[in-house]
Amino acid sequence: MNHSRIGTIVRIAVMSIAALTLVFAGMMVNGSPVSAAGQAPYDVIFGHFSPFTTFPDPGDELERSRVDVSIDGTEVASGVAYGDQVSADPLDAGSYEIVVQPLYWSAGAYMQTIDIPPASASSFSDPAILLAYAGGASDIWFHVDVLAVEMAPPASGSRVRFVHFAPYAIDKESEYTVCNLDGSTFFGMTMYNYSKVSNYKDIPAGSYTVYLAGSHGAGCAGTHLSPNITITLGEASVADFIAIGTNEKQDPYSNQLTVHTVAGQVNAGAVMWDDYVYIPMAMR
Repeated sequence: MNHSRIGTIVRIAVMSIAALTLVFAGMMVNGSPVSAAGQAPYDVIFGHFSPFTTFPDPGDELERSRVDVSIDGTEVASGVAYGDQVSADPLDAGSYEIVVQPLYWSAGAYMQTIDIPPASASSFSDPAILLAYAGGASDIWFHVDVLAVEMAPPASGSRVRFVHFAPYAIDKESEYTVCNLDGSTFFGMTMYNYSKVSNYKDIPAGSYTVYLAGSHGAGCAGTHLSPNITITLGEASVADFIAIGTNEKQDPYSNQLTVHTVAGQVNAGAVMWDDYVYIPMAMR
């Protein structure tokens, strides 16, 4: 089984990620690049959300989590550490072969054919593609999920979605509910299994303190899976909050559960604290 020790020291930080510039050669129409078919290609972000890429030699924590990434035989990113996100050249709709190679684990190379959907498949105003490299714990094997993400904020208020890439459960029945501190659900965001996403919700801008609860039918009455999380949503903001890692800090092969926003989304962030809640992690 694949595992990694990516840090036992709690990191408490604002995780608001600035936009990354995407550059590529192509035709220009009204200042915007387009493909030969006249369809604007997707901006692409590769996100490293797997804390288990240094198995079987954990070594030097974060440094040994780094991976190189290639698409159709061309390297698009190098030395990407766990938790980081990097831009890649834009892609048209179609099928591509992606290879993710851990720098310190030659046998851990992962290859997958990914399918980028046509723009007509998305209802988003300004969709980008997140290539989410995740898994490697319990029975959740390494994989790359292709997620369309909204980059355009609403005209007013804020737009928010939750994404679940935290392989903390011993199986894939890892559903969680996003909860307010009073035990109610956060704008109805409930019961999402590993690798699933909620719908986007347009809600008032402001700061909200929430936690993730292990549902299994219990909703917010389930076990607390995360520290408290304060999410701050500015006016005209958009954010996908991605839960990754685990928070069983006593185990040598684990990473504290944290929440990240997607690179390029605007005017939103998250702060986590209270590191005294732990959850089980299966070791094989």
